[in-house]
Amino acid sequence: MQTDILKRLDPREVGLELKMARQRKGLRQEDVAQTLEVARTTIVAIEKGERRVTGVELVKLAQLYGCQISDFVRQRPKFDPVSVQFRGPETLTEEDREQIDKSINELLDLARNYVELETWLKAPLLRKYPAEYNPKGPIELVAENIAQEERQRLALGEGPIHNLRDVLEQYVGLRIFYLPLPAKFSEIYLYDENSGGCIAVNAEHPWDRGRLSLAHGYLHFLAHRRATEVGMDKVEKRYLLPEEQLANAFARFFLLPTSSLQRRFHDVKQATGNFTVTDLLTVAHLYGVSVEAVTRRLEEMKLLAKGTWDSLKKRSFPIRKYQGELGLKPLQETLLPQRYQILAAKAYEDGLIGRGLLASFLRLEQFEAHELAETLLEASEALPEEEPELACKEHL
Repeated sequence: MQTDILKRLDPREVGLELKMARQRKGLRQEDVAQTLEVARTTIVAIEKGERRVTGVELVKLAQLYGCQISDFVRQRPKFDPVSVQFRGPETLTEEDREQIDKSINELLDLARNYVELETWLKAPLLRKYPAEYNPKGPIELVAENIAQEERQRLALGEGPIHNLRDVLEQYVGLRIFYLPLPAKFSEIYLYDENSGGCIAVNAEHPWDRGRLSLAHGYLHFLAHRRATEVGMDKVEKRYLLPEEQLANAFARFFLLPTSSLQRRFHDVKQATGNFTVTDLLTVAHLYGVSVEAVTRRLEEMKLLAKGTWDSLKKRSFPIRKYQGELGLKPLQETLLPQRYQILAAKAYEDGLIGRGLLASFLRLEQFEAHELAETLLEASEALPEEEPELACKEHL
C-alpha cells in the first residue's frame, strides 16, 4: 500500500518533507545515511526528488525523525514562492547560505502548515492587501508617504503601534513567525500565491530590533511584493540597493511618525525643561523601537544634537541595565502566531491530525504539544451571548 501511494506522489514533494524533518531533528545527511546503511549521495538524491524513497526506507526515516509515515505522504498545498528576500550581511559565506536556506525552508514549511490547517477547518485567513505601491521618487519622501498612507488605511492614527504583529496579521492578512534565524540575519520575506505574504523575524534578536525588522519586511510586501532583486542572488549588493534604503526609511517613518514623535518630545521638554537619557529610554520603549533608532530619528528631525547616539555609544552607556531599573521590560513574542496555534489545536480536537503531527506543527515534544492544545482550546471557548428574549425583558 505504501509503495502504491509513493508512486502517486511527486518525489520532490516527499523529498522536501524528508529534508525539513531531518533539519528539524538537527541531523546531518551523513547521520541518516549511516542509519539507512546507504551512501550519503542516496540521501541527497532522495531529498532532491531525484530518487524515490522506498517503503522500507520511509518507515526507518519516520522512526528516526519521530514522525508518522502519513506526515510525508499526505497531499499538501503546492508552494512556489515568486519572491524570497532576506536581511543579513553584505557578503555571505557558503555556511551562511546553507543556514539561511534552512531557515527559508522552515518558513515555507510553517506557511504550508498554516494553509493546510485553514483548508481542513475551512477558516481562510482574510487578505486585505493594498495595491502595490509605486516606489518611484526621492526615497525619504516616498517612504514617509507610504508610511502615512498605511497608517491611515489601517486606522492607526499617529501614535505608537503597540501590537504591530497583530495589526499586520489581522488587518492585512500576513503570516508572521518569530524563528531562531542565524545571528547574522534579521528577517526573511517571501510571497507565494497560496500563502500570500510571509515574514520570519529573528527571535534571537532583541524585541525592539525585531519590530524594526518586521516593519522593514512589511515594506517589501507593500512595494516589492513579487520582486526578487533583493534576494539571495544579489545579496552582496543589498545595502546599496534603493529597495533596501526604502525599506529602512519606511520602518523609521512607520514606527516613529514625525508629528507624533515631535509632539511627544516637546511635551516632555515643556513639562521638565529638558530632555534626558531617561526620557529617551522611555520614549523608545513607548514606540517599541531601540534606543539607537529613536535617538537617530530625533537627530534626523534636528530635535537632538547630531552625534548624540555616537556619544552614548562611545561612553558605553548601559542601556539594558537602566531599562531594567526603570521597569521598561521587553515584550515577548510567541514563535508561532496565536491563530496558527489555535487552528492546530482545533484540528487535533477534531481528529484531523494525531499527536505526532500536532507536535510537528507546534514545534514541540508530543506531551508539550498536547498540553498546549488543551490550554488553547479551553481559552478559545466562545462566551455565551445574551438571549434576545431576556434582553427584551430587561429593556422593558
